[in-house]
This record gives sequence, structure tokens and C-alpha cells, in this order.
Amino acid sequence: MDVMVTEAGQWRYCSIMCITIPSSANVARSRSLPLWNWLAESPLRLLSAAGLLSLLFALVQWRFYPPASLQWPLLNLLFAITPTLFLGFSLSYMPIWLKVTPLSYVGYGLLFVLILIVQLVFHLSMFFGETAGLLYMILLGIGWLVSLKILRGFIQRSFQRRHFLQWGIFAALLWGCLLGALFALTALFGVQLSQSLYWLGGLSYLLPLTAFLIISSVSY
Repeated sequence: MDVMVTEAGQWRYCSIMCITIPSSANVARSRSLPLWNWLAESPLRLLSAAGLLSLLFALVQWRFYPPASLQWPLLNLLFAITPTLFLGFSLSYMPIWLKVTPLSYVGYGLLFVLILIVQLVFHLSMFFGETAGLLYMILLGIGWLVSLKILRGFIQRSFQRRHFLQWGIFAALLWGCLLGALFALTALFGVQLSQSLYWLGGLSYLLPLTAFLIISSVSY
């Protein structure tokens, strides 16, 4: 920064360097949460942590209060927990592939919070009522729609001409969203579906999604 000083009746300019010294409270807070700082550096780390925590919650549920029916737990595993891991990878690398501005920390931080809230609502609902219920479906749907909107925005803002692989990722996730909504509605209204149908539905979008992500990584 340039400042103007006087000496012997003459104006002179001198340049000084501005040094910002962080407050001791900020430094202490940063040092006290090294794991969180490391996780928050990228969507891949933070959302993968959310997925692993969600999986841990599911294992605890299975161990201490197993549900009478596997319909809701399978739905939660295939359409709420597993997509979180793929979403973190997509949010981290799709901006690189498409050469667009990545999602800010606030954006994927809010997704992290929403994912954990969805799991909390799921397990509390299953504990007290043996069904996940409407609130779980609404929150899960919000998470899916927000994620799809973010990925679609990446593709639309890109100046790259070839978007086939990225549209494939989006289409696979969209198919998973529609299937998850269909299975959730059938479970909500008490319609019993076979476990094999849930697994086939989950694999029908997870396998193409995995293939598109792998091919995109290799191509880049």
C-alpha cells in the first residue's frame, strides 16, 4: 500500500507492506479441528465421510434394533447412502473435466449437513415407527434434486463441446432418483416388493454411473 509522508516541507511517497495477522482465536480454532479442515478441503472427502458415517449408522441399527422388514433399509442403502459416495467424486472431478468453477465449500458443506439430517430422520423414524415416513422422503428428494441441479449446471456452463460422458453421469443419477422415488412411494403405501427387485433397481443405475465415472477419469 502506498502512503504519502512529508519531510522538510516536501511530499514523498513510501511503500509499506500490509501484513494481516490472524487473531489468536481463529488460529486456535483452526488447530483444534485438523480433521475437519482436512475433510472440508474437497467434496470428495467431506461427502465420502458423510457416506461412511451413514453406513456406520446403518450397521448400528442392524446390530441393535434390526427392522422387521428390509424394504426401507435397502432403499436407504441403495438410494441414500451409496449415491453419496458417487456424488462426492462427481462434485470434485466434474468441474475439472468440464473446466468450470467448482462448487463452493458452503454448497457441499450444506449437502453434508443435509445427508446426515436425512439419516438421523430415517433412523429415528425406524426406531419409533418401523417406517421411514414422509419427512424422510421429502428430505431425501430435496438432496437428490439439489445434487442433480448442481451437476446439470456444471454441464451447461462448460464451453467444452463433448459432454456425452458427463450427461451419462447425470442420466444415471436421474434414473436412480426416479427409481428411489418409486420404491419409496410403494414402501410408504405398504406395498411389499421383493428384495431382488430393490437390488436390481440399485444396480441399474449404479453400474452405468460407475462406468461413466471410470471412463471420464481415464479420458481426462
